[in-house]
Amino acid sequence: LAQAGTNGTDLTSTLTTQGDILYRDGSGLQRLGAGTSGQVLQTGGTGANPSWGTVAGSGAAFSAYDMPSNTSGVLNCNNTFLNDGNNYNTSSGRYTAPSAGKYYFAGTAMASSSAGGLYFEKNGVDVGAGVDYGYTPNNTTTGTTFIILSLAQNDYVTFNSQNNVYNNYVFFAGFKIY
Repeated sequence: LAQAGTNGTDLTSTLTTQGDILYRDGSGLQRLGAGTSGQVLQTGGTGANPSWGTVAGSGAAFSAYDMPSNTSGVLNCNNTFLNDGNNYNTSSGRYTAPSAGKYYFAGTAMASSSAGGLYFEKNGVDVGAGVDYGYTPNNTTTGTTFIILSLAQNDYVTFNSQNNVYNNYVFFAGFKIY
C-alpha cells in the first residue's frame, strides 16, 4: 500500500482543478488546465499537444437597420436584429472587429436620387465596393453592395452613401468568415 500512487495510477497530483484534462505528450501524462468560457478543445494532429482555442467567427455577426433621419455619409443604423458581442455601435454606425480575420459586409439603401452611390470605409478610408443606385419608375433608387475585407483586431467598418437615403430603407450586416 505504501507504493500506491507512485506507479502512475494516482492522478490527484496531476489533475488539480475541476475541468482539467489528462493527455499524454512525448514524456508521459500531462495536465491541460480548463480553458476559458466559450473555448473549444483543439488538436494540432499527430505529435502535437491539445490546446484550447476560440472558434473562428464566434461573436462576430451583426445585422442593423433603419436610421433616425434621412442622411448621407455614414449610414448609422440605430436598430439591430443581431449584434453578437456588441461589435456594432448604434451610436456611431461602426462595426469594430473583435479579432483579426476575413469579414463579409453587405449593405442596401434607398435614395430619391440616382446620383452618387454606396460604399464601405475601413478606419475612415474608402475601400470601394461601391455601387451606383439603380433606377426605379417611381423616381426612387435602390443600391446594394458587398465586400470581403481583411481586418485587424479593432479595425472598424462603416457603410456610407454619397447622397441622402430614406431612413427606413437602410440595412447593414456582416460576419467573420474565418
